[in-house]
Amino acid sequence: RAMDPPPLMRTAPVGVGSASPAWAHDITTELSGVLTNQTLAVLDGQGHDAINQAPELLLTQLTGLFS
Repeated sequence: RAMDPPPLMRTAPVGVGSASPAWAHDITTELSGVLTNQTLAVLDGQGHDAINQAPELLLTQLTGLFS
């Protein structure tokens, strides 16, 4: 049986690269369904390694969420 996350963990940015593998999209979809207040960011043209390949793009997305 799946556990519900604590309230603090129910609010979060969720991201996936548009070129990420299917398993990453599946996990992101499931995670988005559990979080009650989430913002989904799709990093256009990026794969699962966007943090290494396009750190500026990731930083721009995160900065926009927290500003």
